[in-house]
Amino acid sequence: MIKLNPLAIVSLAVLVACVYPTQTHGQQASRITFAAATATNTDYWPDPFVPALQLAGGFSSEGLPLLAELAPQTFSGVDGSGSPQTMTFSGTAQARSAFGVLRVSSEGQLLNSFYNAGNDPFYRPDTQALNPNGVPDQLAMTAQASFEDYLQFGGFASQFSAQYFFRITGTMSGFIQPRVFFQIDSHPLEAWLPPAGHSGPIQETWATQRYPVTSLVPVRFWLNAVARFELNTQNWPEGSNVTGSANFGNTVVLEAIIITDEDENIVTGWTLDSDSGTDYLALIDTIYKDGFEGSLDPRGITTIEKRPQAARLPGKPWLVYAPGVEGGDQVEQAQHRQGEKLE
Repeated sequence: MIKLNPLAIVSLAVLVACVYPTQTHGQQASRITFAAATATNTDYWPDPFVPALQLAGGFSSEGLPLLAELAPQTFSGVDGSGSPQTMTFSGTAQARSAFGVLRVSSEGQLLNSFYNAGNDPFYRPDTQALNPNGVPDQLAMTAQASFEDYLQFGGFASQFSAQYFFRITGTMSGFIQPRVFFQIDSHPLEAWLPPAGHSGPIQETWATQRYPVTSLVPVRFWLNAVARFELNTQNWPEGSNVTGSANFGNTVVLEAIIITDEDENIVTGWTLDSDSGTDYLALIDTIYKDGFEGSLDPRGITTIEKRPQAARLPGKPWLVYAPGVEGGDQVEQAQHRQGEKLE
């Protein structure tokens, strides 16, 4: 039987609010972390975002590093044919948030999955009723980290365009759902997803769409990373053993910003301040030991040339992506369309 802290009943509305941020008129930088094991019964809730009971872990509105560790927990009932069964759920989740850098990892395991609508529910989200002897039909290990900041560009008066680049590195295997969400101001969310069916290392740069920017109005900048092992026993064959792991502890990081004018010429000499006080340009300087100079043509083809200098070249644009550059002077071309990943 599972042992519970009666104060541990929380709502996954926390997770939903992180994934879909609420717009506010005030400008205030913030960081959020969430790492938890949860369980619930989905038959008692009308939409996909089902409140759940927290079995382990927690939430930090200050973005503190969090670790959730769930020792094997058992749930006993009957399967679809009425035979007695016991399933076991365990896992870990970690989340860490810093302005410009997010780290999440999650792994989960469910042994001997089963479902029968006649089993007593473990947690009814409609009444918030808990039955420690009941059987949940949805179990999850979630790690989530996000930050929101307000960026003030300077050094130009006209309205130009800004494109953001994020380096995403990690590894994944089994049944797992890593995601990265990005938003500028109130524009539609952009999302990065791994290739379907992918298992193994991930190392790529994700290029966002281009967004209007001026030196007169601050830009709201929001980034969110999620690694989630979630299993609904109604969708799995009786007796299934399911595992999943995603480790993006190294990392989701802002790697580049490119400012272009109306003719898609790269703009140089601009400055960047933030509400959080984070020096994002200094952060980017630390990503590469060598510098890069780039140019963007109207077709959206980025040409990158490696330079044997510091990454922040005086009077040059910072932040260009150089895939596959190992050493020596060479030129790489990375063709990409807006909002798609660079391979």
